[in-house]
Amino acid sequence: MRQIPHTNPLIQKMLGSCALALMVTVQAHAWTAVAFDQASGQSYTVANAASRSAAKAQALKDCRSGSRFAACELIGGSYRATATVVAKSTANPRNVVIGVASNPNPDRAAKIAMAGCSKTAKDCHLDTVVWDRGNLWSGMIVDAKTGFFHVFDNFPSDGALLRARDRACAKDDKGSSTCAFVNGGVSNLKSWYVIVRQGSQMGFGASSQSQAKATQLADQGIHVDASNQNAPRNVVDVYVNHGPATEPAGVKSIQEDILRDQAEVARRAHPEAATNRLEPDCRPSGGALTCTSTCVNGSCIVKYANGCKMHVRVQPSFDAFTSQWSYPSPGC
Repeated sequence: MRQIPHTNPLIQKMLGSCALALMVTVQAHAWTAVAFDQASGQSYTVANAASRSAAKAQALKDCRSGSRFAACELIGGSYRATATVVAKSTANPRNVVIGVASNPNPDRAAKIAMAGCSKTAKDCHLDTVVWDRGNLWSGMIVDAKTGFFHVFDNFPSDGALLRARDRACAKDDKGSSTCAFVNGGVSNLKSWYVIVRQGSQMGFGASSQSQAKATQLADQGIHVDASNQNAPRNVVDVYVNHGPATEPAGVKSIQEDILRDQAEVARRAHPEAATNRLEPDCRPSGGALTCTSTCVNGSCIVKYANGCKMHVRVQPSFDAFTSQWSYPSPGC
């Protein structure tokens, strides 16, 4: 948090004709919750919910609607810029074991989750990973009647931001009834707050687009007249609210590991070749083969020119370019 409280008469004069332009939008909190149904062995993870209670309620709702057993309980939970990883073991179908961990470092979360699962079960594997982007809040007070202005940035919640406002207004602005955040000046996005001075005038700008845009808006708030037309214009201060945290590359890497594990499980369950013909070969003999195929996931029907139809299964392959698993078309 950084702040710049001012209440002296000079500042009051500066604010006298100040026009404040703001371009800041607001989005929700970010909360994570995990629900687990021991009866079915399924886990349900919700990330970036509007509140802690909303995250818990949605995770339980998903769990209860996704399983006819609905023996659901909440396991773990996290807030702000955190990866949550679920590891699972189905070695004993009657007692599915999971490990849940949350950590800003997704690789660390994965190791902790795997260790938690492995304490009481064998053959643990990564099952789920989500990234909760978190939020940092900011706001600007400009009280034109008293000359008080104040910038807050990088608060962990809107509640903490509002409590800080109340303390600042009560103490530094002497309880003024006009001490409040400027309209549109509260944000949990990445935002820039800029204060510009020219002579006895000051301009304030806030933008979630860029520092340059915030500076432009601050410039627009300065009133130029005979008293300051020759005075230099300078940026007094710049404040940056960091907003939501960018998802680290480790989350995508863990997601790819999970997809590979799932494909390996499928291959072990169906140890046929990548393209496995499940029926006697009725293909026409001699010459080049031509065929058409229709597929649902990896189950395909291949039709040949002589009317022969054959059911084949193809295994998925991982496309590193799109980071997705896909099923190839079967050959003739």
